[in-house]
Amino acid sequence: MNLPKWENRPEVTAHLVNPAFCSEIVRECIKAYKNEKKENLPFSLSVLILPIILTSKIRERLPKTKATTIHSWINGNEDLKIGFALHVNSYLPFSREAIMFGIAHDSLSIDEDGNIDIRERRKKLKQDNDEVKSCITKAVLLGKLFSKSGTPITIYSMFGIKP
Repeated sequence: MNLPKWENRPEVTAHLVNPAFCSEIVRECIKAYKNEKKENLPFSLSVLILPIILTSKIRERLPKTKATTIHSWINGNEDLKIGFALHVNSYLPFSREAIMFGIAHDSLSIDEDGNIDIRERRKKLKQDNDEVKSCITKAVLLGKLFSKSGTPITIYSMFGIKP
């Protein structure tokens, strides 16, 4: 699936899936994962970040702290698994675009094992909007949850997705 040129995207879509913003969400999740686990984020988990964080009904239901496991959270929110694989698939082009943007702007990189690493950022993201703050805060939490939830295959299985 090819993304339409920037100027041909509907305004709402262009704002929600702005590659710079999405790249920052991915970066914050990876940073939290790396701080917790001392490893780079497996590439396969990167495609779960945007569908979870940019979908308000999922993001708002994420646990409040990293003390809750993804497994127990999903068990308490089974309805979120309905159609989740298709949802992730619909976000794939935007996830790829966000990662490519991050690599092109030297805020993300791919290591020799194919995992995603973060690079130092020159500017801090402006968080002057409650929605932006929520997305960033929950991306950090998601990175921490991923770090203690097992292998990517285990995480995919918990979400009801066959890798």
